[in-house]
Amino acid sequence: MELSSASLKDIYVEAISLDKFILEADGIEKLHLKDCTLEVFELVSKGTLRFLKIDDVSVIQLDIGEGTENLEIVDVSNFTIMWPKFHHMISRSSKLRRLRLWGVVFDDEDEVVDLETISSCFPLLSHLSLCYDLKDGAVQYGLQGSFQFENVVVLELGWTVIGDLFSHWVAGLLERCLNLKRLVIYGVVSRPRPMKNAKC
Repeated sequence: MELSSASLKDIYVEAISLDKFILEADGIEKLHLKDCTLEVFELVSKGTLRFLKIDDVSVIQLDIGEGTENLEIVDVSNFTIMWPKFHHMISRSSKLRRLRLWGVVFDDEDEVVDLETISSCFPLLSHLSLCYDLKDGAVQYGLQGSFQFENVVVLELGWTVIGDLFSHWVAGLLERCLNLKRLVIYGVVSRPRPMKNAKC
């Protein structure tokens, strides 16, 4: 399928299955893909995209073009990503204010979200939402360096079971969000362990 429109500003695509979807829209500002199965999705535009949302989409090749410098909101959920490739795609979005990576699965089990790079690439980021598989190495790597999220005022974090690893991750992120106003945590608390030498 190939679509072309010079005037299109907003497109919402839900529950389609295609081999190839090419969208040519020079002035598009908002793109929302939901519950789709695509082999190739390609957006051809002139860098006007401000809002990108991908929800429960299976896509082998995703290309939103080089003109991502005006992106302000990126919301990705229930999606398998190759982090280096995805980050490269949005890395020039210096105006990004909201980044949500929720329920994402990495294509390579050794991949991690590089928080230090996020901090340096998106200086205006004010709302950060993260929920993905936490591994020991990923937490330690993700919290390396002295980076800070100076403008993040809302932090949303979640995972299936909240345990020691998750707590360490949350604590490390709190140390880097110096101007945080709101913290939201989603998940299930693991079964409490009895305290040694506890008296009833």
